[in-house]
Amino acid sequence: MLYNLLANAVGFAPHDSTVKLRVRRHGESMTFSVTDLGPGIPADVLDKVFDWFETNTSGSRHRGAGLGLSLVRSFVELHGGSVTLESAVGRGTTVTCVFPLDHGAQQSAA
Repeated sequence: MLYNLLANAVGFAPHDSTVKLRVRRHGESMTFSVTDLGPGIPADVLDKVFDWFETNTSGSRHRGAGLGLSLVRSFVELHGGSVTLESAVGRGTTVTCVFPLDHGAQQSAA
């Protein structure tokens, strides 16, 4: 999951920009987020980014089959978590994954 998010961020980030990885524990959950300063995702594409085989490589050096974010969401949800995506055209994108630390919930989800 993390590799896919970082590969996407690096692929869309402008040359010599910074990709940020943040990891935090909040009570009974762990959150990690990946932020790039790339072109952002247009509103008409935003609702499709988690669809299987949906790809929008405009502005990216990274080419893929359109599975990256779909797989990320599936694996995060399989572990009882959730994924959110915030993006603004011209300002970049942040993908945030939240995982519960209740290991019993994770095992029953799997």
